[in-house]
Amino acid sequence: MESLNTYTSAEVLDKQDSNYEIKTTIIENTPFTIVEMNKEYFGVIGSHRITEMYESKEECEKNLKEITWDRLTQVIWAVVEKFKHNLEK
Repeated sequence: MESLNTYTSAEVLDKQDSNYEIKTTIIENTPFTIVEMNKEYFGVIGSHRITEMYESKEECEKNLKEITWDRLTQVIWAVVEKFKHNLEK
């Protein structure tokens, strides 16, 4: 499994080059959001990117809804990171 640390933070994307038009779509009944950037899509949980780029929103959503060990690990990791961040405050 590729480490989540190698993915770009969604928060960083919001602050990058203003040439990017960024739109988000929350997937109902999941902790996931789809980010659209330059007609490509990727999935995030919180501020952590967890998928590769897709050419369609539907393909990205389908991937995010697949319950795999990798996806479960990514969700747990994101929750732990958020918890650690909150403890540091």
